[in-house]
Amino acid sequence: MKVSPKQFIEVWQRAKSVKEVSEKTGMKVSAASARAWHYRLKGVNLKRFRGRQKADWAALKILADSLVEGGEE
Repeated sequence: MKVSPKQFIEVWQRAKSVKEVSEKTGMKVSAASARAWHYRLKGVNLKRFRGRQKADWAALKILADSLVEGGEE
């Protein structure tokens, strides 16, 4: 099912999750998320869904570095 930009925006703004958008449009969750990201880059004010934790990038960098130092090269 091809989803027009207008349909996508209407579904996105009414949905409670990206999964719901996926189910209603037939898109994969990753495709719906990517499309929303692209629309936001173009200035479309799509809502953001709660539930995802923000990454602690400093802590993740430390973790990755600690695993590389003792690992194989």
